[in-house]
Amino acid sequence: MTKAPSQPGSTVAVVGDGAVGLCGVLAASELGAEQVIAMSRHQPRQQLAKEFGATDIVPERGDEGIARVKELTEGVGADLDPQIVASGLCA
Repeated sequence: MTKAPSQPGSTVAVVGDGAVGLCGVLAASELGAEQVIAMSRHQPRQQLAKEFGATDIVPERGDEGIARVKELTEGVGADLDPQIVASGLCA
């Protein structure tokens, strides 16, 4: 991320809940994103994501994850979706 990834009022869906993904959640929150969706399957990391400013947690992946994000955003989707994972399993 070389530029500010989110703007006040934006919706950000962070794919990945490792250290860098959690920093993405924190950055989006600090930069004023209105909705920060953390895509996470790990309970301890979900709790950290909430503490760092995540408004929603989505454990689903693939088509189900996309559908859940769209549901949470009333069909609009995210303005930004940084994918911060070390494998192709998030797709």
